[in-house]
Amino acid sequence: MPARKDRKTSKQAKEKSESLVVSRRAFLGVTAAAGAAIAASHVIKRPGIVSALSQQETTEGVITEKWVVTSCLNCPTRCATKVRVVNGKAVRIAENPLSKVSEGKLCPRSHVGLQVLYDPDRAKSPLKRTNPQKGKDVDPGWVPLSWDEALGEVTRRLKALRDRDEAHKLAVFCGLNSISNDDLIRRFADAYGTPNVVAADSLENEAEKSGQWMADGNYVHSAYDLGQTNYILAFGASVVESQKPLARNLRMWGKIRRERPNRAKVVVIDPRYSVTAAKADLWIPIKPGTDGALALAMANVIISEGLYDANFVSNWTSGFEQYKDMVLSQYAPERVAEITGVPAEVIKRIATEFAQTKPAIAWRGRGATCWPDGSYASFAIFCLNALAGSIDIPGGVIYQEYPKYKEMPVVVEDGVAEAGKAKPSLDSDRDGRAPMAGISANRVADSILKGSPYPVEVAIGCNSNFNMSAPSSSRWDEAMAKLPFYVHVGPAITEMAVFADLVLPACTFLEEWGYDHCPPGSGFAEMKIKQPAVERLYDSRPIADVVFGLAQRLGGTVAHSFDGIGDNTEGFVKYRTSAVMPWAEFRDQGVWVGTKYEFYKYDRVFKTPSKKFEFYSGNMDAVLKGSDSAGCLPCYKEAKFLGDEKTYPLMLATYAPLLDIENGNQNYPWAQEIYMVLHGQGWSNFIEMNSETAHGLGIKDGDMVWVESPFGKVKGKARVFQGIHPEVVAIANGQGHWACGRWAKGMGVSPNSILGVDYDRLSGQSAFFNTRVKVYKA
Repeated sequence: MPARKDRKTSKQAKEKSESLVVSRRAFLGVTAAAGAAIAASHVIKRPGIVSALSQQETTEGVITEKWVVTSCLNCPTRCATKVRVVNGKAVRIAENPLSKVSEGKLCPRSHVGLQVLYDPDRAKSPLKRTNPQKGKDVDPGWVPLSWDEALGEVTRRLKALRDRDEAHKLAVFCGLNSISNDDLIRRFADAYGTPNVVAADSLENEAEKSGQWMADGNYVHSAYDLGQTNYILAFGASVVESQKPLARNLRMWGKIRRERPNRAKVVVIDPRYSVTAAKADLWIPIKPGTDGALALAMANVIISEGLYDANFVSNWTSGFEQYKDMVLSQYAPERVAEITGVPAEVIKRIATEFAQTKPAIAWRGRGATCWPDGSYASFAIFCLNALAGSIDIPGGVIYQEYPKYKEMPVVVEDGVAEAGKAKPSLDSDRDGRAPMAGISANRVADSILKGSPYPVEVAIGCNSNFNMSAPSSSRWDEAMAKLPFYVHVGPAITEMAVFADLVLPACTFLEEWGYDHCPPGSGFAEMKIKQPAVERLYDSRPIADVVFGLAQRLGGTVAHSFDGIGDNTEGFVKYRTSAVMPWAEFRDQGVWVGTKYEFYKYDRVFKTPSKKFEFYSGNMDAVLKGSDSAGCLPCYKEAKFLGDEKTYPLMLATYAPLLDIENGNQNYPWAQEIYMVLHGQGWSNFIEMNSETAHGLGIKDGDMVWVESPFGKVKGKARVFQGIHPEVVAIANGQGHWACGRWAKGMGVSPNSILGVDYDRLSGQSAFFNTRVKVYKA
């Protein structure tokens, strides 16, 4: 690591740096301990917990039995599944062998779907708030009401906004929904006349997308042909822990690491010893926020040694000379070693290996991009793939294909709708955004609190829980308390739902119709069905039925926009998918798989002004209008941290563990029991600290400690080990709920609650890693 200010010599700093670059052999002992922990985690039990299922899998007393093909929604991978239903009860979730995305395999999250379905703390009927006061510790005073009464109240509020030509004052919050539900929600918003559809995805994925947009013109999640690669550089990417598509990553990892004679090499660059690092060949605990500098230093080595793919660079890139001059003059390995804490010799070695071991992938994850200027770090890392010629080749970066659903008619507009659509979005006042960037969820909280650029009067949330997933949770608490009228649509009464005026209980994904496809990763297209495995529980309804119902009640052009696309949820799914696969076959098989992926489509994949991969971004040059040539090249800028270094000497890193169920809830015993896989414990999370750092603070493993930032503090149990950068404290996300249910409330802490608020200046994405903290014994 670079020398701290209180260290005396550069020699000491160099020795420290070299000691933290850990080979696979060096950490086999730690990995063995991790393996033992994983095994132990399967027998961890929390006393007093009864089954969250109403019926376990059994063959006793079977009267009826069937298997229903459907798909998961516990993470965005949306794996194809089969559900065993006995006597009307779902008792088992298994893989659908027809799926090719993960070759018929599932990740552990899929099996938790049974406990999502049979969660005893689900909302069981529409609920109305009777207490006008809103707050984290305020009892809403829920009273039940009928669906007709609830939808009538929502309709009155929405009609009032449109009657005042203020449709834009409706905000729609989207968490993890099926693709079909997302399509309907966006269609409703367009027809109604609001631009303010706010997706949870915007919290931590926009910088990755904008970095790629600068290089190849595609504002998308990157996809990698993991199953055919020979070398992986994982920059802040937890490939087998949380990176999407997770089930495919796990399956392909097994193939490239165990099932081939030429085992792929993996280098993990991350301040935290993740599950992926435990399975890698080399772990490099880089100084947080310096991934872009490391990528540019690697480019320096590759170019200066003539190791880049000259054919690809010559024929399919532009701006190489400007890029070359910049990296050679500014990013020498020796200089970057002082920035990153990675020794120059290591930089040279991994750069050479990456360039010479083809095909190779430079994979960027949230640890590298969720920073101020994260878009430029993303751009810098992505350029390594072009230098290696790993663009649209087997084992390299690929461009995801999707099912060609039947097109819907153009949304009907009238004068009112057009007026609403002409209004600026809630975060349109930010400067320098990538033109294709979505609305930043965290900036919407700012807008609600400030009432600028205009006040939000009505909000509808669909499976959203920004109060837990966004940095500075208290800011979302304040924003939700300020909303005049909020409607929450979802199965659980989450932290966000506590602020609702109305709660509309939605079905889970095992009770509704839908269509889905995976996030980028396979290359080829695959479509999956969702169909009810069991009858709906309680007085719940599918989100799609809520959307159709509101559209019909609003009438006029909103209702007309839903004409001809199916009379109900099942009809809509049939309408959209029958163009891809006959409906009867789709219901029976559950999966449609597209044609084999086609590589080397250089004349089609680049969406840049030059129609080539651009080291000097023409897209960015157009945004900057030629005023800043340096802003069109990848670069490293020293991270701006929130908090004084003397008072708060450590940096807080958050991460998503394998069993973090991404629906805004964690009220599932199976997931809780094995939550901290690497540490072999469940029902909580830890304050993860480096052994040397903890020793200096008088903290031992298992001590209760406070982690304090300028924005708040949390108390948790210390986990002291070598697997973390000495200047970093890590806390897993997904815990710290104060609502949701009996198996989520009060378990662990939420690191997001003590994060400050900052953004990537280009995409508007939230920064998750630049908050400073201090740690002391409780």
